[in-house]
Amino acid sequence: MMYNWLAGVQFLEFMVFNVESEFLSLFVHGFKTAESRNNLIVANLTLRKHPWVAIFCKTPPNPQDKEATREHEKEMVRVVECLQGVHGFKSQLDCQWALLPPAEVNGFVSGKIWAIARLGATSDVREVEKQRLNAVSLEEAQDKYTEVAGELAVDTLRVVHQNQNRGQGVTKAQYVEATMAFMEKENAFVKMYDKWLHEAANIKLEDGSKQVCRLKQTCTPTGAARKYLTTVTDVCLLNYAVSLDEARDGTQKNTQGVWPCKLPIDSLPLQLLGLSPALMSCLSKQPRRLFPTAPVGDTVQK
Repeated sequence: MMYNWLAGVQFLEFMVFNVESEFLSLFVHGFKTAESRNNLIVANLTLRKHPWVAIFCKTPPNPQDKEATREHEKEMVRVVECLQGVHGFKSQLDCQWALLPPAEVNGFVSGKIWAIARLGATSDVREVEKQRLNAVSLEEAQDKYTEVAGELAVDTLRVVHQNQNRGQGVTKAQYVEATMAFMEKENAFVKMYDKWLHEAANIKLEDGSKQVCRLKQTCTPTGAARKYLTTVTDVCLLNYAVSLDEARDGTQKNTQGVWPCKLPIDSLPLQLLGLSPALMSCLSKQPRRLFPTAPVGDTVQK
């Protein structure tokens, strides 16, 4: 199937998050289906309304850094224990292939972008929403309350607080509180949690109900203990790993392991994604950069 939106596209832009090579391999093989963090750095990538993100393979700890090397080794022991205890691997040797990229690909080494994926919902949904609301400006908090409750509710809130705040009107904290209360009243959080559970549930109980095994998703007890769990789906290896020199523009900075990049169109697995119109539709929402065009009157050498 031909997609007109691809015409003339040289790069697609993505936000990137970092993981160790072993965890990236687990993503690719389907044994790790979520990213766990103690902050909302990864979860907030979904706020940009771009469904796809890229995943960068972190450089291993410097062997001279004994503490970091020991911690990494301990983490890998926990991962192997998880693979054997939760995923059904029979031996440590069997686990090794899951911790490496597929054997048929070349150039997938640390310090490069290996894959793209889609981020889903994040739990705990109430805490996530509260943190996001607390991070916005007063105007954005008002807009959010208007979006969920309507103009009449905003006017009512102004009347309620007209004699407070020294005549300055409704504060951001009051907008946040009112938004959270309205969403609670309308069962918005229940719906958001149901959506997250639908994406994240990976164990079916005897009564037919489903539950989430955080350990199975994160492939490590330490990851399962982290506060926020963001589902990661549709992980696709690139046609070739993309280096930072090619992915970055020079002015972009790595901020807490999250940063913007551009991926060449021929690095994307379009043949695989093209099998799903839904996935391609999501991909079409990524920002694009077109091939440069020659000025009028210039000729292009073939």
